[in-house]
Amino acid sequence: MRQNTAPDAAFYKHPRLLPAVTPPYAERLTALYARHLAGGERILDVGASWDSYLPRAAAPAYVEGLGMNAVELGRNAALDAWAVLDLNAAPGAAGAPARAGTGGPGPDGAAAAPASAAPVTAGWPPGEVAALPYLPGYFDALLCNATVAYLTRPEGVMAEFGRLLRPGGVAIVAWSDALFYDKALAGWLSADPAGRLALVRHYLTAGAGLEVVEEVAVSAPREAAVTHRQLQRLGREAALEEPFYAIVARKPGGGEDGGEGDMGR
Repeated sequence: MRQNTAPDAAFYKHPRLLPAVTPPYAERLTALYARHLAGGERILDVGASWDSYLPRAAAPAYVEGLGMNAVELGRNAALDAWAVLDLNAAPGAAGAPARAGTGGPGPDGAAAAPASAAPVTAGWPPGEVAALPYLPGYFDALLCNATVAYLTRPEGVMAEFGRLLRPGGVAIVAWSDALFYDKALAGWLSADPAGRLALVRHYLTAGAGLEVVEEVAVSAPREAAVTHRQLQRLGREAALEEPFYAIVARKPGGGEDGGEGDMGR
């Protein structure tokens, strides 16, 4: 349950082009990506906005973003293609994503959208989310930054992570305590940092069938969490206190050893 039950499409209608995370958080996230992305990957950024925080030296084969605002996605220079898709839409209301904004050719030189050449039936299985419109095992890496707190069906979304990753592929889920409280799930808000780590660990292992290879927990100097609005108002002083949490998990198989930066190629 969430305090704000209005449709997410209305909440995210207007673009937010201010930094969604603070500089220290962004630096930690980019460093984490650098440890686990070796280059040449097909990447899906779930919950994407105007910046994917990929390392400058990263050389992925293809990056696609799924997000809630077309203007924000269109500003993201890291994306080869993007689509507006509401993962929280009511059953039967989401349909296929409103795909647009191709920024270049796809990983095989073909048109960037859609990434999967095979159609996926639109619709929502009972109690789950719609199948995302990609072939099984299509992606080497799935990124999910500052999004997990807002998912009303997190198990279903993470189950899709397991389907879309190739054997040996990696999923990286990151979050902070700075969030839109009225859109976060009550269970997420009531959990302490250890409890939230346990929730995401469960989503990735039980839901997606992945194996956790790294957990990161950088707590803030103070216990009280802050909102995005407070961070913007307080500026750098608050930015220094923003925590950073992340879990990295891999799909079994593919001959990988689970080491950092090893995509099993």
